[in-house]
Amino acid sequence: LAYDGQYFYGGASGNSIYKMDFTTTPPSLVGTINSPSVTVRNICYDPNADSGNGGFWVANWSTDMTLVSRSGVVLSTIASATHGQTSTYGSAYDTISPGGPFIWTINATSAVNATITQLSATTGAPTGISHDLTADVAAVGMLGGGLFIEPGLVSGTVTLGGLLQGISLFG
Repeated sequence: LAYDGQYFYGGASGNSIYKMDFTTTPPSLVGTINSPSVTVRNICYDPNADSGNGGFWVANWSTDMTLVSRSGVVLSTIASATHGQTSTYGSAYDTISPGGPFIWTINATSAVNATITQLSATTGAPTGISHDLTADVAAVGMLGGGLFIEPGLVSGTVTLGGLLQGISLFG
């Protein structure tokens, strides 16, 4: 899921981005956005995209990462050969870390780990910062899920967190 401050957005391994309101009872689907060039398995919100109107970086496993506007127009693409990510389950857009913006991904780079990797949002290339979660919270064969970045969850810090499918929430 991605969040723009008002709505949540997500995919279901298809070419639609679902816009959802979780403040209504029951929660509601507000609308959909076409993702014309890529299946939406992972998604993160880029508030600076489309001249400040916002957009969504979406991808499926090891495909190109595509920046899609709120109206479904492809704004930019990071080639898979550039980002080098495989089995990407989740992503988070980082406007907080110095030197950014960055896109963080969580991948199952092998059967024994879940790895978080930082990509330059400008070039799409890995920055060289990555972390294997296996020793921290994962066990052999655990798969990553979604990612998020949020300031203030712990006072005075910024948390990069996520999910390991069926196992844990980490930060």
